[in-house]
Amino acid sequence: MARDYLDPLKRTGIDTLVLGCTHFPLLAPAIQQVMGPTVRLISSAEETAREVAEMLAARGHLADGTAPRTETFATYGRCCRVPRAAARVC
Repeated sequence: MARDYLDPLKRTGIDTLVLGCTHFPLLAPAIQQVMGPTVRLISSAEETAREVAEMLAARGHLADGTAPRTETFATYGRCCRVPRAAARVC
């Protein structure tokens, strides 16, 4: 499936591909395999997280790591899949 979607991009000779959807980084290994080692993948999720961390630090709002960590998940999909998916990202 990845090959079907990505082959048209690959044929254009791109050197960089921005993964614009939040779930695309989970597919990065398959995307990289299709695109090949010469195409750089940029994760919009990682860039967004980096920018948010910089903004929080500049405003003095970064957590100091002493408070207990909690996560809250919201989904529009099947609730039974949330624990397995969450385990992959937490």
